[in-house]
Amino acid sequence: MKKEFKLSLTAIATAALLAVGVVAVNADANTASAEGASSSSSLVSSQAAAQSSSSTTKKATKKAKTLAQVKKLKKELAKIKKIKNAKKRRAALAKFAKKIGLKGVKTPKTAKAEKALLKKINKKLASLEKTAKKNLAKSVKKYKALLKKDKKIKNAKKRRAALAKLAKKLHVKKVKTPKSAKAEKALLKKINKKIALWTKLSKIKKAKKSTKKAVKKTVKKSTKKATK
Repeated sequence: MKKEFKLSLTAIATAALLAVGVVAVNADANTASAEGASSSSSLVSSQAAAQSSSSTTKKATKKAKTLAQVKKLKKELAKIKKIKNAKKRRAALAKFAKKIGLKGVKTPKTAKAEKALLKKINKKLASLEKTAKKNLAKSVKKYKALLKKDKKIKNAKKRRAALAKLAKKLHVKKVKTPKSAKAEKALLKKINKKIALWTKLSKIKKAKKSTKKAVKKTVKKSTKKATK
């Protein structure tokens, strides 16, 4: 009887140990899977963060497609330049540089590095302005062709509606579909004025040649004449 009781106790103890082992194994497996899930989620989040940062840079450069947007960026830069605290100013410049699409930007720690970054920023803004002007020139060409087409519409009602639509595209203020020949003439005047303005704005100015060479040449000529 005692032997049987001892055997049953041993069996119970063995079963308990086995159960504990299984639970421990399951717990380890769950922990491992949880760790794997957390590491994979962190990887996904880091990838998402990288994608979002690249998308914000793309958005910033996409935003600067018009001259008005480039002008806004220039005003932003002018405000940053006025920051008296060097540390804050340099951090703001680095942030702005990333915003306009400059790669490998680091916050400058010296005045020399700040000057170099400003040079890069100005160069990038000049490039954005050039692109914006090219886009504007394309728009002008497109709207000139549209105006020519709209003017040929024989039906007065349809022609005036088309002209009003074009005026809105050109951002002419307070546009209404003209109901008389006089009103149509006035609207045409506004459209032509706007196209002329856009044409003027879209022109890319050629870089001025440095006058130093010209001054040197005149100095040389004057010294030669004096010796003669």
